[in-house]
Amino acid sequence: MAHSDKDSIVIAAPRPIFIQTALGGSSSWDAIIQGFDGGIIVNLPLDDDGVDPQSAAVLLERLGAAISSIPGPRVVVGTGLGGMLGLELARTFPHEVDALIAIGCAAQCRIPAGVRGNTADIADSLVAHGVAIADGDLVDDLALALTRIHPERLLRELDLFESIRLHDTAHEILCPTLVVVGAHDIWAPPRDAEALARTLARHHFVIVEDAGHFVHIDAPETLRLLITAFLARFDISTHRG
Repeated sequence: MAHSDKDSIVIAAPRPIFIQTALGGSSSWDAIIQGFDGGIIVNLPLDDDGVDPQSAAVLLERLGAAISSIPGPRVVVGTGLGGMLGLELARTFPHEVDALIAIGCAAQCRIPAGVRGNTADIADSLVAHGVAIADGDLVDDLALALTRIHPERLLRELDLFESIRLHDTAHEILCPTLVVVGAHDIWAPPRDAEALARTLARHHFVIVEDAGHFVHIDAPETLRLLITAFLARFDISTHRG
């Protein structure tokens, strides 16, 4: 039986939007985004003098403006600072974020002792405290990327990362949210990440074995599968235009 045009329904596929920060390396999503049609990387906005603004509110306004121009439905994906900003985006701009994947996040994350240390060694410290598997091409690529970023920018992002507190506001996040954490994450320990997830209105929670804070480095294939599965089960009827 033929259907008229008025009976046809065109449904847009969920579009993953990956938040790129300096802390995750300058190309941290390259190994993940392949295979996601329509996937977009949004770099952490910089202010006019080329350094990150110190205020989370400023970043949220800029990120909100950036993603609002991207056709939906929009599924924001972030790890570490990117995940924390994603959570705040979903709370602050509920009509811009249709779903969220937050990796390595808790209501409050804590920078491991020794990460800041000597600014000359900060890249090595981030790798040492962020990955569970300390070898492989992705680890080498991350270490190299971090050495190319000015230590002051990394320190600013670390301060911003630790400054975001979600204890009293996470319950306001209403969109479907997948919280992913590495079993060996010491920035957002699994029990803290799970506690965050349980405060969210619509959540799924996954612990990735053999992974530390940088799940995208330790277990990229597992993370890609988790993102794919979440996008597949995401109810596109929640798209709000």
